[in-house]
Amino acid sequence: ETEHARRCLRLLSLSLELRRPVLLSGPPGAGKSTLLSALALAAGQHDKMVTVHLDEQVDSRSLLGAYVCGSTPGEFVWQPGVVAQAAVHGRWLLLEDVDRAPLEVMSALAPLLERGVLFVPGRGTSHSAAQGFRLFGTVTSTVGTGGGGGGAAAARA
Repeated sequence: ETEHARRCLRLLSLSLELRRPVLLSGPPGAGKSTLLSALALAAGQHDKMVTVHLDEQVDSRSLLGAYVCGSTPGEFVWQPGVVAQAAVHGRWLLLEDVDRAPLEVMSALAPLLERGVLFVPGRGTSHSAAQGFRLFGTVTSTVGTGGGGGGAAAARA
């Protein structure tokens, strides 16, 4: 454990206390996900943390939920998505490579990031994130580029 890692863990801990989303930025292999894993382990959340790898193919229905075929022909039942389940059940959620997600996905996640409320368009409902829900994201940067921002809400891994 390096001094840099300890400093990042302190910043992450502060963000947890403030219940703010956290964005980690760094080059590939810098340890962004490992740092969050260590924090989750220390906080007793490691087994409850949900990790989603985002890319250009992900759509908001897979994250928020969609109607799927039921057991009876012609029947459709609601299947909540991974983000909706994490928010409703108060789990930690790690969204890897948020910079690769389509704009449509980021727009769907905006209310959750800004106000802790998840709007589910397929059902026309909204849900406040449960106690304990925490949202983390990672962005892979190349050497010499920023990405991320600064302060307690963003830490460079």
